Amino acid sequence: MKVAFIIGNGFNYLIRDLVRNYPKDNIPKILNASTVDVAKRIEDITKLWEKFNTVFNNLKEHTKEHQLSDEELIRMIYAVLDFFSTIRGFEKILSKEIVNNLKVVFNDFILDQIKQIANEFREHQESEGYRAVKQLFPNFGVKFQEVIRKNNLQGLHIYTTNYDGVLDTLLTGNPKGFVFNDGFGFCSIQGLLELDPNGLFNQKQLIAHLHGSYRFQRYFGSTYKTKSNIENKDPVMVFNNPDMKEQIIRNDNVLSEYFHQFINDLKVFEKLIIFGNSMINEPHLKNQIKLHFNRDNTKLYICSRDPDAIVKRIEPSYNGSILSRNTKAVKSEDQLIEFIDDIIKD
Repeated sequence: MKVAFIIGNGFNYLIRDLVRNYPKDNIPKILNASTVDVAKRIEDITKLWEKFNTVFNNLKEHTKEHQLSDEELIRMIYAVLDFFSTIRGFEKILSKEIVNNLKVVFNDFILDQIKQIANEFREHQESEGYRAVKQLFPNFGVKFQEVIRKNNLQGLHIYTTNYDGVLDTLLTGNPKGFVFNDGFGFCSIQGLLELDPNGLFNQKQLIAHLHGSYRFQRYFGSTYKTKSNIENKDPVMVFNNPDMKEQIIRNDNVLSEYFHQFINDLKVFEKLIIFGNSMINEPHLKNQIKLHFNRDNTKLYICSRDPDAIVKRIEPSYNGSILSRNTKAVKSEDQLIEFIDDIIKD
């Protein structure tokens, strides 16, 4: 059997709640922060995406006299981001004055704000937020692998719409080492990793950030992953206008490969688990479910604190029975693993 996940912010909030409920007698002595602080960090990083709305609203305010549509504004933002990812090349053919004028026009309300949001994601990692998560749940990745092994899964692919690294941190071995592959590997450009599209198709355990990541960087018009937690000058994160997400994804060399793999999985995988994703802003994902997963002999699960609301959003895209599972009773790491195991073997 092959299983795919779509993970959203609700998963992070569940981890936050597990941290809040962490037994005081079992808190690792090496933890340098209180569980209250760690839970707050997870909540803060999960809410960072909301700041993209501020960027977009600022741009709308600057351009309101021109009566541009939201679609036109989104196109303009991504055109500007693409331009500045290749700025070194343009500096060779344009005068320094022209380049500086362009920077002045766009930096204040697009580039600097987007970079700052990405930098806040990076600062969360540097503040030992991820390390604390790993210290509190050191065996999550190993236990997750055991679920895959004992259920004899031929493939388990995780597609997350989150920009952060909370899930990536949990899916590491003990004491270290990722148990899932994201397709990135060697790159001749110092400090960056390059996606190998051929490496996605045969991955038994894949994790893919469908909407980008604070670690994804545009460099000369292409997307790479930073090798370490360094400053990202041209972050790749898809935000705002839900109806344009697919177009933006398909125009990116990395995100398009992830999206293509997602579609391929929907065509052949038997089980799809939507975990902590409201699906409110994901028309591109619902459309692909309708086109490719709406088949006989498939199962679709909704896992959330409010699964019934999400079921109603998915029903137009899937003719089969949608199975809902409420996560409110999950209070510990072991219960979460058992919760996932029960769904996979159902």
